[in-house]
Amino acid sequence: FILVTDNLERILPTIRSRCLPVPLGPPDPSTLAKQIREELKVTEEEARQGALWAIQEGMTPEEALSNPVRELRDESLELLDLAVRAGEHAFLPVLKSKKYSRETDLIMIRYFRDLLSEAFLIGEGRAEPLVYLSHRKTFKKWSESVGPDRIPDLIDLTFEFEEGIAGYANPTHSLATFLGQVSQAAGR
Repeated sequence: FILVTDNLERILPTIRSRCLPVPLGPPDPSTLAKQIREELKVTEEEARQGALWAIQEGMTPEEALSNPVRELRDESLELLDLAVRAGEHAFLPVLKSKKYSRETDLIMIRYFRDLLSEAFLIGEGRAEPLVYLSHRKTFKKWSESVGPDRIPDLIDLTFEFEEGIAGYANPTHSLATFLGQVSQAAGR
């Protein structure tokens, strides 16, 4: 009998005490990329990117490469880029034109955290992004605009805003407020 979970704490102690835990890490990205390329018939670059997204986001490769997920990821990148480069006057109209659900806003704030983490690593001298492979130049610009000393504070803020969105805060206002903080940090 095999019991699989990603939340060991939710298993009753009486059951857990009779089990042998075998922790499994994420698959190797290159192995997963090879499988994606063969099964989904995509380019090598798409397969590599899909593998990294799937591992990062805890999705199947099909989900990670699906159009709705790609669009949301791209919209998150666009909003954060507008906040860094142009300020509130640029991202507010775009944000107001979208009607996201609370769940979508939660996903977006997590994407913001991932994107800012990539920008921080690039600013610290990492050769290429860990997950968002085609956005190295964007991350470099963000790191220069915001400053590597401010990015960790923005990453910490994403956790606070995530809690607010998951709770009772207005999700759209929370995203706008967070992006305003990003613009402020970038001097916009």
